[in-house]
Amino acid sequence: MTGMTRRQGLGVLSGALTLALLPAGPGLAERKRPMLRGTLWWYDPAISGAMGPDGWRKELAEQKAIGFDLLWLLNAHAGLPEAGGQLRDLIALCERRGFSVIVSVAMTPMWYERLDLDEEKQAVQQSVKELAPLLRETPAFFGWYLPQEIYFWTGPAHTYIRDLYRFSADTCRRAVPGKPVTLSPFFILDRMKTFGDFYVPSPSEYGGYWAQLIREASLDIIMLQDSGEHFSWVTNSQRRPYFAAMKQACDASGARLWGNVECAEMHFKSLQEYIRVNGQVHHTGAREKRWRPVPLERLISKMELASSWCEDLVTWGYQEFCRPVSGAAGLRWYDDYRRYVRRAHSGAYWP
Repeated sequence: MTGMTRRQGLGVLSGALTLALLPAGPGLAERKRPMLRGTLWWYDPAISGAMGPDGWRKELAEQKAIGFDLLWLLNAHAGLPEAGGQLRDLIALCERRGFSVIVSVAMTPMWYERLDLDEEKQAVQQSVKELAPLLRETPAFFGWYLPQEIYFWTGPAHTYIRDLYRFSADTCRRAVPGKPVTLSPFFILDRMKTFGDFYVPSPSEYGGYWAQLIREASLDIIMLQDSGEHFSWVTNSQRRPYFAAMKQACDASGARLWGNVECAEMHFKSLQEYIRVNGQVHHTGAREKRWRPVPLERLISKMELASSWCEDLVTWGYQEFCRPVSGAAGLRWYDDYRRYVRRAHSGAYWP
């Protein structure tokens, strides 16, 4: 090629994954030890205010110690000074500590049930208008995030989400030119319809759908969630075809693929055990949710799988379940993962 597309040009913003060497595999010059680049963080003005500057400095230092250099902020508009938050101070601290920041636009409550396109557009537009003056000022700003996540919608719902994504992406780019627009969709595996009457597309159908939607909405980075339905019984063999399909979709539409390798999961041995304990209900309504940090060996296998297709890895679950302050299980996870990061940086293999 003699030139680059707009999305290819945006690739220079990302930098390489923080990685260390693995043994070379068949047909590969070298393999790498994958690591998480950063985490999704729900911004709560009250919690952030209670943390204060010292608390945030400690938080970012702990994240830096495990290789994070990106903070992915959801509900960011609540951090604006007029909303009672300290978003400006947090972003300035990220800048000083070498963190990039992905910032979410707004979403309305229960948007996925009401499907009120005009109301959702208004919420997005207002949040971008309020956030853009702050984000234009800082080199820490990496890009935008659209929080209205889906897996596969058809009919009027597809028209709604396509138009919303397109509007949101255009609004973000006009407000702060040159910054990528990201999305973190998911896939589901519930062919038995345990959690509701949801259509489960094949990987091929899923990939074709997303190739068209990414192209029509002009999205730049897809951060594919790897959980399935957040359960510990989900296997890499179930995840693999969806990552392969999304990689093909991104390549066909000119987008880049990241992995959202979740570091928390609901711990049930099988779907049958889940049904015995909770009945045939969606996991949001389960009596026993049994959340836990993903054990390190399982997390490593998930990261290795995602990195086969993805250029960067982020995570959900760290804020809630894996920080040292989240309890004994979180502290164990943090210490285990920090040892893994140190060994990876040194070039040592994980046993």
